[in-house]
Amino acid sequence: MGLGQLLKYPTNPEEEKEILSKIINNTYELDEVVKDLNKILDIQYNTAKIWVNVDLGLEMDNVLSSLRREIVETEAIVNADFSACGSIHSVKTYINSILLNLVSNAIKIQTSTKKAYNFHHIRPVA
Repeated sequence: MGLGQLLKYPTNPEEEKEILSKIINNTYELDEVVKDLNKILDIQYNTAKIWVNVDLGLEMDNVLSSLRREIVETEAIVNADFSACGSIHSVKTYINSILLNLVSNAIKIQTSTKKAYNFHHIRPVA
């Protein structure tokens, strides 16, 4: 299947390492797709649920916990300050999904640009 088929043919050890590295990277990317699809399904299921006050700090902690492996691997720095707006009235899974995608995308951008991204300009809108 895909890159795995190349391992059936004789190769040198360096080429084999490169193929295995690409298989591992593709596996991580596929895992991210599956996670995103699960989030979408959760969101679709929860749209009928009652809106609640969502603690942004707690949701960010949950997101950072979910992304701990990626944060450690990329040595990402995530700064979040929700002191100006500690909570928001919404569907909890929406906020979690938004924060997860925001941080995940920022980590990917940081990895390619080597810049840290800060999430501290979040404030209530009157």
